[in-house]
Amino acid sequence: MSRALFAILVFLAVPALAGERLTVVELFTSQGCPNCPPAQAVFEEVAAADDVLALTWAVDYWDFMGWRDTFAAPGHVERQRAYNDRFGEPGVYTPEVVIDGRREMVGSHRAEVMAALAQLRRSLRADFSVELSEEGIFCIASLPAATPPRPLTLRAVWYKSVDEVEVTRGENAGRHLVFHNVVKAARVVGVWTGEEVHFRFPVEPPGTIDADHLAILLEDGEAGPIYGAAVMALES
Repeated sequence: MSRALFAILVFLAVPALAGERLTVVELFTSQGCPNCPPAQAVFEEVAAADDVLALTWAVDYWDFMGWRDTFAAPGHVERQRAYNDRFGEPGVYTPEVVIDGRREMVGSHRAEVMAALAQLRRSLRADFSVELSEEGIFCIASLPAATPPRPLTLRAVWYKSVDEVEVTRGENAGRHLVFHNVVKAARVVGVWTGEEVHFRFPVEPPGTIDADHLAILLEDGEAGPIYGAAVMALES
């Protein structure tokens, strides 16, 4: 299956000013959560911004309510739990938004989400360039020589721009739900310690997934602050 590079969004290797970088916004949500649809509307607005990389992580801990989330995976809950352990939250909940791996809040609280997003957009932050390119069936994630604060993890995330579901049971029974930038697969593809390096991994991960974009997150460990990102569209 051929893949065409559509766009590459690159961060700088020095503290970045507003407008020079993407801001990563992650939504943890569930098809079975009655309080989540309002957060989807806020998230759709956030995802439309050119300087935002938005990702929807569907979780499965509401499945006992009568509807099995069709987008959920155990790793999504693990990521959320790791974030909340670091933030000092007593547990996991939906809808939750995490911005740049630095702030968390209730995803349906539009004013709070927009204020935090604006603040983090304005803030100075050390970001590092991540360049994506293709080599046949492989993707190459390249980083220059630089000085990160500590070894940083490269996490590849495959997602679908828009996905929909008809919920027939549970708290949202009878609702047609639309989700944006739904994570279909994610895995660590390397650890960067500051040297110039080129990480090579399959453009399409093992197994069949329904994704149309590939993103790279440069983050501090399992769920630490995000220090860079890049994204490209996939064509079949």
